[in-house]
Parts: sequence; structure tokens; C-alpha cells
Amino acid sequence: MGLRTLELIINTQIIAEEQKEKIFRRIKMTWIAQMFEEEKQEALKQNTEEVTVSVTNSLKKTIAENMLRSGDSVEKVVSCTELSQEQVEEIQKNLLLQTAGV
Repeated sequence: MGLRTLELIINTQIIAEEQKEKIFRRIKMTWIAQMFEEEKQEALKQNTEEVTVSVTNSLKKTIAENMLRSGDSVEKVVSCTELSQEQVEEIQKNLLLQTAGV
């Protein structure tokens, strides 16, 4: 039931003007609270998805580092982690720089 429908119902009833105003204020506040809650839930969902992607990528990179340290090939790491070849090569490059003390 929309706000306009409620307004029509209330206006057709014999209710004191002060009571009508109170009812309308409550209805509007409820409607605003509902909108706020929907926006909050959407933001929470989006934030959860972003965090999930971030954590997943971080884990993939950690797994890739461990695999490369164990001597696995770039191709195997790409296959197991679903990282791109460029990403795995970059991780390998960083590991080599760390090993060289740069």
C-alpha cells in the first residue's frame, strides 16, 4: 500500500486534524526508515562482495608464492590459482628480488 493510498484512506475518515498529522508523520518516518534499511542492506551486500573478492585474491597470491617457492612452474600456478600468467610472473619476479635482497 502506497503513501498516497494511506493518505486517501486517512483523509476519508473522521479523524481530528492533529491525529491525521501524527499518523502521517509516523507513516513517513516508517517509509524513510524502510528506505534507509534497504540502502544499508545494499551497501552491506556490496561491501561483503568487495571484501570477499579482495580476500580471495590475496589468498590466491599467497598460494602462488608458496607454489613458486616450492619450484612449481608458472603454468601450473596459473592453472591452480586462476591468476593470469602476468600476475604469476610478477609474483615470481618479486620473489626473485626478495631472494636477491633488493
